[in-house]
Amino acid sequence: MSDLEPRQTQLFYEAAGLMAEGAASPMEREEALAGLMAGPNDAWDRALAAAAAAGGPGVGLQLDAATAKQLAHLVNVNAAVCQSLGGAFIPQLMRNLEGTLQAYQTCSSLVSTFVVDAQGRAEAEARAAGGGDADAAAARAAAAAAASRTSGVRALRTVKRAVLRLLERFVSLAEDPIHLGAVSRDVLPRLEGPVLGDYRASAPDAREPEVLGLYAALVDRLASVEALRPGVEAYVPRLLAGTPIHPPVGPSSIILPSVHSPSICPSINPSGHPSISIHGSIHPLLLPPSPQEHVFDTTLAMIAGDTSSHPEIRLRFFALLRAVNARCFAALLALSPAQSKLVLDAIVWAVRHTARDVADVGLCLLSDVLSSFAAQPSDVSGAFWAAWYAPLLQETLTVMTDTLHKPGFKNHARILHRLFGLVRTPARTGAPDGVPPPGAGSSPLFGVSLWIPSAEALAADPSLAARFPDNRTYVLSLTSDLLRGAFPNLTEGQVRSTVEGMLDLRDPATFKNHLRDFLVQSRQFADEARGGSLSSPSLSLSLPSLSHFFLPSPPSLSLSFSPARPDSARSTLRPPTDRTTVPCTRRTWRSRGRQRERPWVASGDC
Repeated sequence: MSDLEPRQTQLFYEAAGLMAEGAASPMEREEALAGLMAGPNDAWDRALAAAAAAGGPGVGLQLDAATAKQLAHLVNVNAAVCQSLGGAFIPQLMRNLEGTLQAYQTCSSLVSTFVVDAQGRAEAEARAAGGGDADAAAARAAAAAAASRTSGVRALRTVKRAVLRLLERFVSLAEDPIHLGAVSRDVLPRLEGPVLGDYRASAPDAREPEVLGLYAALVDRLASVEALRPGVEAYVPRLLAGTPIHPPVGPSSIILPSVHSPSICPSINPSGHPSISIHGSIHPLLLPPSPQEHVFDTTLAMIAGDTSSHPEIRLRFFALLRAVNARCFAALLALSPAQSKLVLDAIVWAVRHTARDVADVGLCLLSDVLSSFAAQPSDVSGAFWAAWYAPLLQETLTVMTDTLHKPGFKNHARILHRLFGLVRTPARTGAPDGVPPPGAGSSPLFGVSLWIPSAEALAADPSLAARFPDNRTYVLSLTSDLLRGAFPNLTEGQVRSTVEGMLDLRDPATFKNHLRDFLVQSRQFADEARGGSLSSPSLSLSLPSLSHFFLPSPPSLSLSFSPARPDSARSTLRPPTDRTTVPCTRRTWRSRGRQRERPWVASGDC
């Protein structure tokens, strides 16, 4: 083993883990796992003991570059075995959890100290040179970025990333509700200070994107267990906004019946190694006490300056929102109006990204949110549709007609088909607009008016309230005005037939072909207006689009938001003119004969 490279050693342990996974019984599997990990566990204990001795009493661990490299390798060995065993890896995870989080917290403290010292020296130098507050702030930011790239800090961050990937891998692969219950009770509360607290306190360049990936996996897997979902729904608003849920979903300690969720506690097996024993007693799902550390505004402020920096942070941030929407939609409904608007503004901004992977995640997230609200009764979703239907329709048309967003056309068509379907005339003959067909339940827009003129406009012209008799007429007028202003080369008949087709076509494939015909037609006529011909083999790149008509782009993204009103709910987030794109990547791993995709990875299809 000493002659193997670290990656070869990890591959060996992964293969050995597959043999342990094939044990005949859980007890034999646990014994095989303890025997397999005896060597790495001894090395782990010795490394932590040496680091504690170097730090001295009351100081904690003292890590140098060599020790950090050894700890990262041992954590990766654990991750390789976890890859093979999945949820059965929990005895080994619980054995080293305390030391693992202690090493994580020590690395975080050392990185923060190094970065803060570098910032202090840079600020002192800037002020000594006669610079003002702006120069000092710029010097601090540059020093933090430079310090995060030094060899010593990179070695410490390698340990942190290895720990986060190990936890994310275990949570993603765990399927037994008993194992997931142990995660919610024994692992999740311990992550508050070392992980979330460090994420919020660290400099932007020193934050780990794996933190967001870990919490996306936690939300996705824990909320998949019915008994654990109320606790996750109570925790999500605290995670996103740092405030308790209003109204509270339940008490801070939820008792689970023993018949469904036996408790798991550490014990010692005959071989002398710590293990996990299962008992039939009831146990509480303990929720952390309203943490002040939260990730939403911290991450949004970090990625708001442009559309290209921190690509991994962007992907995992929007993947976390997607996991929350898919598993804990009730938690999103419990957010305050200001927080809800901030979430929707962030989704719209993701859709506007020209980087394909981020835009794909944003489009899929927007499609999921629309599906979630469409499944709610009108008394729950009515306020959302009244405030956000028109802005979201405009935003989707904007990106669809922008040539820089052509790869997302399939998702654009899917979202537009759903939006137009909400106001489409029902299939049964003679049914008024907004009335659901028999047996279909309550329509999302039943009793909801999308046309809400402002108070100033009503005071000037009271007849505006009855300008549109139904939602279909309003959407037809709104869409026609948008297309007419963006494409002056199209005739009135072409615009009207295009919009009526969007409203009337029910088949998704036919609807998508109709949109494609419209885009081709608009570009052909634009080419003809410049003296070309309809059969011209090349089209100009400076074609008209809604992005030039509806969304001017200031130099940076603004984080000031107005209340969500139909005439002002349009997102104030503005992408800069930077058109730098990030190549789309896709990463997968195999787990016991099946392939599981990381929850944060962008997919071109929703």
